[in-house]
Amino acid sequence: MPDSHERTAAALGVLRRGSRAGSAGNVAYVVYVVAVFAIVYGFPYGRTILATLGAERVSQLAADPVTIVLLVLGYAGLLGLAHRGGRISGPVSPPPIWCSHVLTAPIDRAVALRRWWRLTLGGLLGGGAVLGVVLGLSLWSAGTTGWLAVPAAAALLACGAWLLALVWLHAQGSADQPLDGASTWRPDTALRRMGVESLLAQAGRREMLMAGALSGSSETIRAQTGRASVQAKGSLRPGPWIVLRRDLLSLRRAGPGWPAPFVVVLTGGWILAQAINADLPGLAGVSAAIVYLGATPWGRPLRLQAARLGSPSLLGWSHPAQAARHLLLPTILLTACLTAGVAVAGELAALLPTLALVPILLAVLCWSAFRPPPRLTTVIPQSVIPRLVMWWLAPVLLIAPAAGLAAWRLG
Repeated sequence: MPDSHERTAAALGVLRRGSRAGSAGNVAYVVYVVAVFAIVYGFPYGRTILATLGAERVSQLAADPVTIVLLVLGYAGLLGLAHRGGRISGPVSPPPIWCSHVLTAPIDRAVALRRWWRLTLGGLLGGGAVLGVVLGLSLWSAGTTGWLAVPAAAALLACGAWLLALVWLHAQGSADQPLDGASTWRPDTALRRMGVESLLAQAGRREMLMAGALSGSSETIRAQTGRASVQAKGSLRPGPWIVLRRDLLSLRRAGPGWPAPFVVVLTGGWILAQAINADLPGLAGVSAAIVYLGATPWGRPLRLQAARLGSPSLLGWSHPAQAARHLLLPTILLTACLTAGVAVAGELAALLPTLALVPILLAVLCWSAFRPPPRLTTVIPQSVIPRLVMWWLAPVLLIAPAAGLAAWRLG
């Protein structure tokens, strides 16, 4: 279609009158926010940990097969999340008016959607390059490598971001029916396979995800991103352990992804034990944050209880008493997984300091469930994005220094 470029450009000019839809400025601002957080939080932590380890220890860890396997598994997990996310909300996200009035016209769909794909790709490449620069500067300033680590890390993370974006686009393109057997690994082919109904459905899902993020409702986000619950039978006879049995039943109904928190907490416990034994409080804080992120699904009953505050308790207990009972399952699972992580690491001397962090983790889980939602103005300026990011990252930013300090005092 020879006039697809001209017709798309004209439609884009109409769309952008008084609007910033499809603007590169929005993408640049997101990259700027990522850069600010990476410099303010990532660089000091990274430099401190690397300087404490020293050049020789960093070289040993880089060549350690266990470290390589963990990095590969972590990146594979990111690719898996990108593939799953492409079925929920892909990288190509034109506004609904564009889907309804432009994509239904007789023009090349790849041309009509290419701008949004390039904006997302540019944002991911820019964010990956910024994180790579911060990582390279951390290595260089700690004296573990030379200055060439800066461009090398930037190029490596930018390539990783490019592959991540490609998998994300492939998942979005393969959600619809095949197009003459063409491969969706080519961006233009993936763009041509996207249907109007699919794009409109994903636009509605994005609106709900944004509403959940702005209101601080993790349950809204979970409803849009989670798989359907599986059927699981269990006994809920009245008794003192009914809350624990109900939480176990909820865990069994989590679907095929229920082992993931166990793996994350076990890995975090393994890193935490080695950090405590090597007297590295900074690494202990980072590993405790990993443990907290893995244990977050186990705190879902607390979040459901917090959503019902103000209504009578269904079980007859006070809200503090019911919250204490909801903490039983996270306590048991955290203790078991951290003990297993210490045993796998072979650092039994670090068992007590590691288990001493369980109360800190439980306190942060409870606080994050009952804290008030983020405060937003009626007309949201762009400055609300850093505040919103800080609200969601507050538990991690709280537990990392607290766990590092505890590991330093108890190690």
